[in-house]
Order: sequence, then structure tokens, then C-alpha cells
Amino acid sequence: MMLAFPDADIPIVQVSIDPHRDAAWHMAIGEALAPLRDEGVLLIGSGHITHNLRAYFTTVRRGAELDPVLAGKVHDFTEWFADKIGSGDTDALINWKEKAPYPAENHPTDEHLMPIFFAYGAAGEGAKGRRVHDSVDHGFFANDSYLFD
Repeated sequence: MMLAFPDADIPIVQVSIDPHRDAAWHMAIGEALAPLRDEGVLLIGSGHITHNLRAYFTTVRRGAELDPVLAGKVHDFTEWFADKIGSGDTDALINWKEKAPYPAENHPTDEHLMPIFFAYGAAGEGAKGRRVHDSVDHGFFANDSYLFD
């Protein structure tokens, strides 16, 4: 955060995710802390929109070729999230494991995705987000950033 706020003039409180809890639970934590926004507290969820370490160790560490099928699955997954966050589709987001394309390929374990649900919940009822950055490292580590109105 020192890069974003070098004067350290904004309150920051770290909230950890619980890897044993689901999207709805993390969204509820964000909703509970949402009133802090009115006190000038910036609420940030920091995670990874995709996080497939198996692909990393196969492709990057072992020097294998990039799997174009996996790259397509990453694209479909991140576009699905951008659409659902942009439209404020809370039901779809909470049920991402059943509704998003290729959830297991993009998140063999889901703890790195849980911060997006915290941030979405913290944005308040009826929130819609917009993707302000998207890039992909090594064909499968997507780096999307969202702002919530």
C-alpha cells in the first residue's frame, strides 16, 4: 500500500480470509465492514482472479509449452466474472463454483478468490463493479482489478 499511498495517510486494516468458508461468508464480512467507508476507510480485497499453481509448476517451472486450451478457460472465467460483477449479479457470484465456466481449472483451491467477494460485499447493496485492469501472466495467472461504485 506504500506504493499507492506513500504518505500513509489512509487508515488500513487487514482482514484475512477463511479458507474453510465460502463466497457468501466473505461477502457478509464485507457487508459488515461497509459502514467504515463513511469514516474514510478504504476497503480493499487483494487476491487473484485465477490461481492455478499446477499450471505454473508444469508450464513455468518445467519449461513446458503454454496450453492454449487452459488460456481459453482463463479468458472465459475472467470474462464471466467481469460480466457478473459489472451487472451486480450477486446470486451468480455467490454460486460461482456452479455457474462460472471452468472454476476448478482457474481455482483448484479457492482461497485466493475470496477477497473479491469481501470487496463486493463492502461495496454495499446493489453494487456494481468495473474492471479497471486486466492482464495475464504466463497464459493463466490473470491479474484483474475492479473498482466498485
